[in-house]
Amino acid sequence: MKKISYTRIFMLLLMLFGWALAGTTGKIAGRISDAKTGESLIGVNLQLEGTALGSSTDVDGYFVILNVPPGLYNLNISYIGYQTVVVKQVRVNVDFTTRVEQGMNPTTVEMGEVEVYGERNPLVRQDLTNTQVAVTSEQIEELPVDQISDVLALQAGIVQDNSGGLHIRGGRSNEIAFQVNGLSINNPFFNSQGVGLATNAVEEVSVSAGTFSAEYGNALSGVVNFVTKDGGSDLSGTLRAWTGDNVSGRDDVFWNIDEHDPLNNAR
Repeated sequence: MKKISYTRIFMLLLMLFGWALAGTTGKIAGRISDAKTGESLIGVNLQLEGTALGSSTDVDGYFVILNVPPGLYNLNISYIGYQTVVVKQVRVNVDFTTRVEQGMNPTTVEMGEVEVYGERNPLVRQDLTNTQVAVTSEQIEELPVDQISDVLALQAGIVQDNSGGLHIRGGRSNEIAFQVNGLSINNPFFNSQGVGLATNAVEEVSVSAGTFSAEYGNALSGVVNFVTKDGGSDLSGTLRAWTGDNVSGRDDVFWNIDEHDPLNNAR
């Protein structure tokens, strides 16, 4: 009886761990081979720079790196008797698989590593039954917006009303499930977004519309999932500043705006 109870507890913890990572990570998969012969290389070491994530190839040369947070990575590929390869700008998106197929050149003399440039973008999921769009932090920085809701309003199928509410494919504003790192942040009274996020704190925002998977609940129109940035070993930060009515005064920004007051007909 004790063995059965321990097994059940272990399986429950394993399921909870999987749910915690659902909707917040992606994965990298592919095959490593000899660049000259095309034969599979067994036991090749793969490591994502700046992280503790990695993997090794199986007997057929295939590998999978699971639970990778979204972002850009450099993938180090090393193997005894072969020249080390660094694949630059590998993009990982939430719930998507990024494919990396790489050949390695054999060497008998100590040589420097080979750097492979060119962004590897995630593949389209063949089992995806809904429309899913991901906006990365690099794309957010290039947009002329200062609120995360403005980023969402720019996506296809999303409309923002005068009160700031978002509507996906004609649905109501309270039919959207908002999540941060897989956790619900919906306002319990109005079922709207209950927590605001700064645009520079978001690594990726994904929008799922239509028949989304069963891992998302309490939503009719769509699911909006924000994935926040992770800290690294290097100290860094950002600084943003605005000017406008709330800072500099309306008279200095808009010429003669004080002469037009719709609430005072006498002026």
